[in-house]
Amino acid sequence: MLIGIDETGIRTNIDEAEKGKQYYCPLCNGELIQKLGDIRKHHYAHKSGVENCDGWHYDTTEWHTNWQKLFPEECREVVKTAGNEKHRADVLIGNVVIEFQHSSLSPEEFEERNGFYTELGYIVIWVFDTIEQWGNTIAEDMFGTMEWSHCIRTFRDYRDATGPVRVYLQSSSDEIVSVKSVDQKAGIKCFVPGNKYTKSAFVSHMKSISRMRYGDDKAVDTVFLEYGNNGKYYLQGCPLKNTELFEPSDRPCFNCELYRGNTNDYSPAVVSQCGYRFRNKNKTIVRINSIERFKYSNQISMINYVDFEGYEQTSNFAEVGTPGRSLSEIWNSIACSFMRCVNTVTGYCVQINKSPDEQRKTYGSIKGTGVDKHTLRNYQEFKEIKYADSKQWVLVYYR
Repeated sequence: MLIGIDETGIRTNIDEAEKGKQYYCPLCNGELIQKLGDIRKHHYAHKSGVENCDGWHYDTTEWHTNWQKLFPEECREVVKTAGNEKHRADVLIGNVVIEFQHSSLSPEEFEERNGFYTELGYIVIWVFDTIEQWGNTIAEDMFGTMEWSHCIRTFRDYRDATGPVRVYLQSSSDEIVSVKSVDQKAGIKCFVPGNKYTKSAFVSHMKSISRMRYGDDKAVDTVFLEYGNNGKYYLQGCPLKNTELFEPSDRPCFNCELYRGNTNDYSPAVVSQCGYRFRNKNKTIVRINSIERFKYSNQISMINYVDFEGYEQTSNFAEVGTPGRSLSEIWNSIACSFMRCVNTVTGYCVQINKSPDEQRKTYGSIKGTGVDKHTLRNYQEFKEIKYADSKQWVLVYYR
């Protein structure tokens, strides 16, 4: 531990600590003693003899501390809290956590650390010391792919090199290589190298990505309110609370951290724009190039974007149920003389005064009148309704 806090709460580097003055652990507030010998690097240790109050394993090598010293002191060994859990990041700069690892780390702790920081909203950058392996057990094949014959266990489950957890490998004393992509079966044992940096260029790059604007308002799905019995509503299209019944005054989306604002395009059916399914990708997206959507739900199926490394990436997303029903399904689920529904894809609002099934027998199709989305007044003639059988409709009113 290189940073302690004094009795007034001021962070103090071990090399600037006053002899005889009391310092405390930033994590557990336990008393520290100064280790200022000639054999090991200067550091703090717990007076109680506790080796590690954190629970995670931290490197204390010269390689590790030399990397930390390349960043401003206020960015080193920064403590973050989530619930009752506290951990210290090797370096925290803006929205980027940087962890330096000289020795092997268990796959479980690797995933635990990543989960802790990404849930707090951070991008996690790992720098591993692979100088000895580079050119020996890490070698380039004829296709330009790197083969890591004796890959460390740490990366056993690492498969997404395009997400908010990125890996960089130090290949020489002054070269760091980013991992652009990994094989989905073999993992990082077979990876495509990306950008190369000198140490100073890497530090500059980390500072620049910590200042970037991430995410994009286009990466959202639409969540709808469907009118139900007893003046209550169903939330349709929400990946967290799909079809949950709630009071209109609750407005659950307004209390969700991934709420992206209202839109009047589908009024009165829409409640909000939701970014939940893209919460991890949005941490790395700098610019979106294109978006594709599923035909009936209108949910996003693909995003092509540029990330903070300047790489063009494509991510695919699964459909989360469907936020609508067909007009027949809605009519048959309620007892009414008429109903008004909104199409979740087109935004078209219609009023139907007769059973869709009976209409099909009589007219060979389902007919209704167009309704103004804001005043809910009929404004179009009685005619056939397009996409009546598609699961694209939500109920906004019935009587």
